[in-house]
Amino acid sequence: MEVVHWFVLNNCDEIMTYLDEHEEIMKREHPSHLYAKKHRDLFPQWFLEYVNKLKSSNLPSYSEELYNLAFGPIRAELFSGCHVNSVKFLGTAQDDKLCMQNNGVHVIGGGESTDIDLQRPIPSDHV
Repeated sequence: MEVVHWFVLNNCDEIMTYLDEHEEIMKREHPSHLYAKKHRDLFPQWFLEYVNKLKSSNLPSYSEELYNLAFGPIRAELFSGCHVNSVKFLGTAQDDKLCMQNNGVHVIGGGESTDIDLQRPIPSDHV
């Protein structure tokens, strides 16, 4: 994720001035053979802090797009299925493990009735 974030930052025209500014700081603070590595390692955090300062100072150069670039990739979890308002949803990868394929919506029936499938199950040998 860090490599991808660096790639996006390093190839984004909107932040070239920030990249240049940070690179100059690194050249002043580190020996010539180390500044490029320090620039790459330290820029993402420096940039996030810089954008947060722009935001807190309410400067016109701040934008949500700049913040999103500085914040980096959002980590997400992947689930095989979920329940929403008593409706069960399965992803196809989870559904593929079952004998009967049912990529439709599964609704729990009310009262004494049984569960209702809104799409007819398809036997796996027909898929």
